[in-house]
Amino acid sequence: MRRMLLTAVILAADLCFAQPAQFEIASIKASAYPLGNLKTIRLEPGLVWIKGMSLKDLVLRAYGRGHALQVSRSDLVSGGPKWCDTDLYDIEAKPGGDPYGSGQGVSEMLKVLLAERFKLTVHHETREASGYRLVVARDGPKLKKRVPGDAGEARTGSGRRDADGFHVMRRDASMMALADYLGFFVLDRPVVDQTGLSGTYDFDLRWNPDETQFGGRYTVAESNLPSLFAALREQIGLGLETGKVPVDVTVIDSAEKPSAN
Repeated sequence: MRRMLLTAVILAADLCFAQPAQFEIASIKASAYPLGNLKTIRLEPGLVWIKGMSLKDLVLRAYGRGHALQVSRSDLVSGGPKWCDTDLYDIEAKPGGDPYGSGQGVSEMLKVLLAERFKLTVHHETREASGYRLVVARDGPKLKKRVPGDAGEARTGSGRRDADGFHVMRRDASMMALADYLGFFVLDRPVVDQTGLSGTYDFDLRWNPDETQFGGRYTVAESNLPSLFAALREQIGLGLETGKVPVDVTVIDSAEKPSAN
């Protein structure tokens, strides 16, 4: 009897942990920003705000590699009826579990919300798309490699706009992480890591973005900083080559307009 009771407790605990994270409360409304030029997502303690996003934007945020905030990448989501592109929504939701709504947690909760309220089903395919290959430049890499016992700064990553351009700092970062950052947040095309560099590295990168990067938000008229392509080559010994690259595409199999709140 005691063994049976213990087994029941363990099974109950397993079922509890198996439940996916969900929003405790979520409101979905037609967007107050019908032009679609104010697509935003903001995480606050106890609240997630999503404004002006289509279902495809939401799918990219939920399923995209890196859980991208850049929502203009139509090459990463396909399928679904026409309204998945044109109808825009505002969502206000209270995260379950983590009151601060971590990026990973929000993505998992958003998957549940889309399945419940939009009746969304998807699958993934690997396709070829026009993009960039991140490679080692001719003169070799200029990166500080992490080694066991390294007493350097803890793993971190930040990006900020400076007076003369943009500054990205990475500590203990892989080349795949750099490629993902460039492809999801900076450039308008995907980037895959083909450097052949294993392990993790420390580096700083400063450049003046052009109008195709970050949606044109960070260009500086007067700047002595190089372009992104030159900065990669000169500052960390890497390059970007154009070509066809494999990308993970989320395909919408079926979807319905959301149920009423």
